[in-house]
Amino acid sequence: MQPKSKLPILFILVIIAMLVIILPNVLPHKTLTTLGFQYPMPQKPTVNAVPLTSNIQTKKSPTALKPQQANVWLLQIGSFADKNNAVALQKKLLKYKFTTTVVMERINKKAFYRVQVGPVIGKKHAIRLQNKIHTELGLSGHLFNYNPIKTA
Repeated sequence: MQPKSKLPILFILVIIAMLVIILPNVLPHKTLTTLGFQYPMPQKPTVNAVPLTSNIQTKKSPTALKPQQANVWLLQIGSFADKNNAVALQKKLLKYKFTTTVVMERINKKAFYRVQVGPVIGKKHAIRLQNKIHTELGLSGHLFNYNPIKTA
C-alpha cells in the first residue's frame, strides 16, 4: 500500500468511531447496552407514604448513654499560655496525620491554649493513640473522658 491509499481508510475509521460514540447519545433508547448485553431500564420506584398521626409515642432507648457516660476520649498533649506555642504543636501533630484541635480555656481570667488529639471512641483505642504519639513524637499526654454536652 502506498501512503495515499491509507488516508481514505483512516478517514473512514474516524467517521465510524465518531458515529459509534455520538449515535447512542442522540437516538432515543429504552435499554442499556453494554458489550452486547441488553438490560431493561428500571422502572421509577413508588413510595408508599404513611400519614403521620399525633398519637405516636416515643420511648427512650434503654441502651442510650447519658453524655457523662459516653465512652469518648481526648488526649491532651499540652497546655500553653502562648497561643503560638499551641499552634506550633498542633502543626507538628497534623504532619503526622493526628486529628488535633486547640481549645482556649480561661482559668482565673487568664487564657490557656490546650492542644488535644481526638476524640477517640473507647478507652483501649485512646491508650493506643497515647502510646503511638509517645513512640513517634516522644510526647506524653493526659487522657480524659470527652463530654461534648457540658451539664450544669
